[in-house]
Amino acid sequence: MLLRKNDCVNHVPPAIYDMNPSFVGGFEAGYNWQPNPFLLLGLENKIGYLHINGSYVMNPPPLGNGDTTARTRVGNWYDALTARVGAVSGQLMFFAEGGGVWTRVRTGVVDTTGLVTINTTTIKNVAGWAAGVGFEYAFNPNWSVKAEYLVLGINDTNNACVQVGGFPPGTIDCNQSHYGGIQTINLALNYRFH
Repeated sequence: MLLRKNDCVNHVPPAIYDMNPSFVGGFEAGYNWQPNPFLLLGLENKIGYLHINGSYVMNPPPLGNGDTTARTRVGNWYDALTARVGAVSGQLMFFAEGGGVWTRVRTGVVDTTGLVTINTTTIKNVAGWAAGVGFEYAFNPNWSVKAEYLVLGINDTNNACVQVGGFPPGTIDCNQSHYGGIQTINLALNYRFH
């Protein structure tokens, strides 16, 4: 995941930085319908833990004094609701899925110059799309294992401005952040009710 910052806090140039990887874990529940031996239709709800974060010093020494830092955190939770279509061959199924995802994003720029700290950090819940592919293998009538590649498309732009100074008002500093999708690889052990 790359994050782009455009910023007038401390008049530093825009920055692009990577987010650190995260362990993803949770549980899922769903309903499947198999109208014939070769086709499966289903709905799934995945709720889990996700903690992706990154930061970037926007004016590093020796040209700057290192007082302006951009930070972003995605998580600590996500919720994906997807529909899936599977091609079944015996105990093995290949599937594609798509739907929506929700998570929380905390992002902003902090400038600690002088006596006043400027903080444009905002926290909000964001919605996006989810899409993926995978396979599932039933090793007995009730249990199956699944592997999937799922992209959480939380593409969003966040704008935040703060006013510096009291009365009369001082300057207004703004920050714009744009973050893209998250790629996940999930392994699951599923119990199937009949």
